[in-house]
Amino acid sequence: MVTPNPITFKKAINNTIKFFNLTKNATIKIYAIDGQLVKTLEPGTTENDGTSGNASWNGKDEKGNDITMGVYIYYISDPDGHKKRGKIGVTK
Repeated sequence: MVTPNPITFKKAINNTIKFFNLTKNATIKIYAIDGQLVKTLEPGTTENDGTSGNASWNGKDEKGNDITMGVYIYYISDPDGHKKRGKIGVTK
């Protein structure tokens, strides 16, 4: 589950998107609609501890820049082969 979706980062609580019910050691990759990798949330980081089943994303790319308005695709995978994908809408 991903919430809020769509999101307006300046109006969202803590300016983050939350991912819930993740499997252990899940990795989340977020792509722009053109296929460019925007952000990877690796297990064992402050954004994704890998064990709680929760992760968060602050809407910034790998370089720390704010993302633009649009549709983003997320892919969630874990070492056991579980996979899930979905869309995140970002508005202004």
